[in-house]
Amino acid sequence: WEQPGKAQVEDLVDGVKHLVAQGGIDETKVGVYGWSFGGFQTQMCMYTAPETFTLGIAGAGPTEWQNYNNWYVGGAIGDAKGKGETLDKFSLTKLVDKLKSPLLLVHGMEDTNVLFQDTIHVYQALLKAGKGPLVELVVDPTGGHGLGGDINRIQQYRIYEAFILKHWMPQELKRK
Repeated sequence: WEQPGKAQVEDLVDGVKHLVAQGGIDETKVGVYGWSFGGFQTQMCMYTAPETFTLGIAGAGPTEWQNYNNWYVGGAIGDAKGKGETLDKFSLTKLVDKLKSPLLLVHGMEDTNVLFQDTIHVYQALLKAGKGPLVELVVDPTGGHGLGGDINRIQQYRIYEAFILKHWMPQELKRK
């Protein structure tokens, strides 16, 4: 209640700790990916648990709750009906200074579910916080909430793959 994403971050961190304890996990390379609420959650992980999550891919996340519909906000945050100014305190733009690892933001410009402006505002806040070297933005000019515009599904996953390899490929392999 009134702590969107907090309990989920705690659960995901516990999951990573469990996997590391089981062995075979490189804890310096733990990524998180999500779309829609998952895009919000990915950013929450990157901003509030940077010691655990070292790469993130966030798609179409509702980062400014005052721009989202009351029904969904009520389920994610609590009774927020008619309290747009109160919802501003839950904006991810307030947390961007905590980013320490690479983050890819992805959004379709024609998204009628989560407004494209949310991603632009969080991207702008990241740039103003000096996080430009850590953040990349991919925009589908004709894409909706699940993209499906100029960026087809194969391109989308190739973009993700390139981002991951760019940041996690061993240096000796990058030179070849």
